[in-house]
Amino acid sequence: MKKIISAIILVSVLLLGLCACADTVKYENVTYRENGIEFFLPSSMRRESVDGYDFYFSNLAASIIFTAVKVDEELLRDLDIDGPVNDEEYVNILIERNKLDKEKMYYNYDEVRGHYNFRYSYEDADGFATFYYIVVIGDESNLWYIEMCCKNEDSNTHLETFKTWKRNIKVYS
Repeated sequence: MKKIISAIILVSVLLLGLCACADTVKYENVTYRENGIEFFLPSSMRRESVDGYDFYFSNLAASIIFTAVKVDEELLRDLDIDGPVNDEEYVNILIERNKLDKEKMYYNYDEVRGHYNFRYSYEDADGFATFYYIVVIGDESNLWYIEMCCKNEDSNTHLETFKTWKRNIKVYS
């Protein structure tokens, strides 16, 4: 009987130790380099195949999403846009089509990294609000639209993460 109780206590202590350490697990970053774009995300982000996206990632809790789409001739044709377009033209098209007001949103061109980024919140007809962090990077031959999003109420929690991801997005020929 003492051996059974000792075994139960030992297993309980081991389980408690594992649970206590679970919050300290560090996720390493994974670098993705494909099709003219490079970025890194934590290993906790799960890559999925979703139509319309070259890259689609979400975390296990599905509280944040990272997507990337190459702005090529086919995409421009699908959007009824005469192409090719440069990054500034594409950003202006996005802002106009989504009826966004540059004066009421954060909008920036990063000269050092050579990309546009802007962020805004959108509320759908059901009242669900989503926070969007957008990056447009590249030139006419290798232009990318990157979208990071989360629930609007979680935007303060994820904003620094999105900024870190943005700083590490690069395009190459």
